[in-house]
Amino acid sequence: MAMAGLRNWAHTLHAELEPQGIYAGTVTIASGVVPGGGEADPDAIGARYYGMYRQRNRVEEVVGDLDAFRSLVARTGGRGSSAIPISPAD
Repeated sequence: MAMAGLRNWAHTLHAELEPQGIYAGTVTIASGVVPGGGEADPDAIGARYYGMYRQRNRVEEVVGDLDAFRSLVARTGGRGSSAIPISPAD
């Protein structure tokens, strides 16, 4: 529910402020942030943010698989999954 609220807020804010030359947007990260992880790499995510800032042609970007993320949240009640091992950083 919170993701839907944030998404709707960003779209509404953008529509309201765009005529004044003010840009609003949101990036949803539906993935673990992993160095070297393709689109989930921190630098790749940063590039998406910067691209939105520069181009100002879209309100929303999604990193990862939103449907898979929603499914995980629904299955685990938002608590994550104990089936996915997490190792400490090197």
